[in-house]
Order: sequence, then C-alpha cells, then structure tokens
Amino acid sequence: MKARFQNKYYILFLIVALLFSIGENLLSYIVSQKIKAVPHIILALIVLMLLLLRSKHLKTMIKVWSMIAVIGGLLVMVSILLFLIGGAPEKIELDKTVVSIAHIVIGGLFFYYCDRAIKIS
Repeated sequence: MKARFQNKYYILFLIVALLFSIGENLLSYIVSQKIKAVPHIILALIVLMLLLLRSKHLKTMIKVWSMIAVIGGLLVMVSILLFLIGGAPEKIELDKTVVSIAHIVIGGLFFYYCDRAIKIS
C-alpha cells in the first residue's frame, strides 16, 4: 500500500516545514551543542523519508510529528502562564512566545489536514 497525495500544496508546505525543522535543529546542535535537537532531527528525517517513499505509515508519522510540535508549544505557553501567575513577567521572552504559538498553529494545521491531503491505497 502506498500513500497518494490529494493536495500538492500540503505536501510542499510539509517538505518546507520538515527542511526548516531539520536545519533549525541541526544549527542548534552544531552551534549550542544541544543534544535535545538530535531526536527532532531524526524524527523529521524519518517523516521526510516516508514522504519520499510514499509509505503507508506516512500519515501516522505526520500526526506524531505534528502533535510533538503542538505539545511542545503548549508546554512553553504553560510555563509563560506560570511566570505570569508567579509574578515574574520579566522572565517571559517574546521570541519564545511567538515560536511556541507558531508551533501550536502549524502543528495543528498539519495534523488537521493530514487525513484530507493523504490517502492510503
């Protein structure tokens, strides 16, 4: 069984997002020696490989990848909320807030449109 792509723009945006994620995390790993970037790189490479192979497991991995992005964004938003409640709003960084909102929105969109854009046959 192979994946059939119903929407070419979804696939194009997915490839761009995966390449951006790989590049961002690879840069983070090289420059800052952040070992936590390695699982993100591996997961994005797996999704990209399944996409290129049109594997039947592609939809599942896209959903896993997008849910990790949403959960990560939500965790950052919870920490921001805790800073606000705890009376330390000066510790809130605007760039982390914007990135976490982007993770929530983009991950949610990839998750939502996955079933519509990819059919397994």
